Amino acid sequence: MDLFGHFSSPKIPNFLGRLHWTRGFVEEVRVGKDPAGITFEGVVGKAGEGHKLIMAKAKTQAWINKVLERHGAEYGQKIINS
Repeated sequence: MDLFGHFSSPKIPNFLGRLHWTRGFVEEVRVGKDPAGITFEGVVGKAGEGHKLIMAKAKTQAWINKVLERHGAEYGQKIINS
C-alpha cells in the first residue's frame, strides 16, 4: 500500500487489513458475506517476508460459477485451481 496506495484505479483492490484466515473467513468470502470491500473475484492474502512468502486466495462462488460457465468444467476447474 505504501508503494501503490496513491493510485485511484479500480484495478487495485482495497486493503482489508490484517486478518486471520480461518475456514469461517474463507466461507464468508465464498458467499460474498464478508468482509466489505471484497472484489467480485475474492481476496488474496499474503504472509511472511522475502523468499518465505506464503500466499492464499479465497474466491467468491459467483466468480467460480462465471469461470465454469465461460470456460466449461474441465478448463474452468484448471483456472479455479491455479
